[in-house]
Amino acid sequence: MSTTLMHIEHHPTDFTVPTGTYHEIADTADIAIRNDETLDRAYRNDPAQMNILRNLLADTDEPFTTDHNAVNRFADVLESDAFRQAGGHELADLAGDLAEGLRGLTSTHETLHLRLL
Repeated sequence: MSTTLMHIEHHPTDFTVPTGTYHEIADTADIAIRNDETLDRAYRNDPAQMNILRNLLADTDEPFTTDHNAVNRFADVLESDAFRQAGGHELADLAGDLAEGLRGLTSTHETLHLRLL
């Protein structure tokens, strides 16, 4: 079964992968955040503060609301060397596609209401 990351105003990212892959990307993002020495220590100690996908997976009944700056910070994580080292090239390529879709949403929305469908 696949799910799609979608902005609540019905602007899809066109990023559809099996649900387990979202979990794998979220887990790898946690590792990347913890290992990225360029990030603030508070984020490194509590990756859920930054890991938007982790928050989306935690509660799929309600949209997760955040701002475009937070989404762009998370997209940076997905495109980082730390992510590629933690997850390998194939997962990093998928995460890069997800980051691209998220950045597309931030170009037109200040506040984003995200949900996995």
